[in-house]
Amino acid sequence: MNGPGGIWGLVIFLLALGFLLFLVLREFWCWFYKYNRMVSSMERSEEILAAILKSQRRIEKALEGRAAPEPGAPPGPAVRVRSSA
Repeated sequence: MNGPGGIWGLVIFLLALGFLLFLVLREFWCWFYKYNRMVSSMERSEEILAAILKSQRRIEKALEGRAAPEPGAPPGPAVRVRSSA
């Protein structure tokens, strides 16, 4: 026999070490997976917000063009006002 625990002491030690290594790697993998999901979710949100901002700017430009005609531009279509007489 090799010392107080013999071969079984070494086997138990290696099993415990392997189990601890498994727990550490599992925690790292879970953290890494959650981190990747969070980053990809943020990237999707960023793309959606960029599309919304682009649409909003396009709408604002379109509304700017309608709000006030350029100086010197011909007047728009004639509008008749009914008299209430």
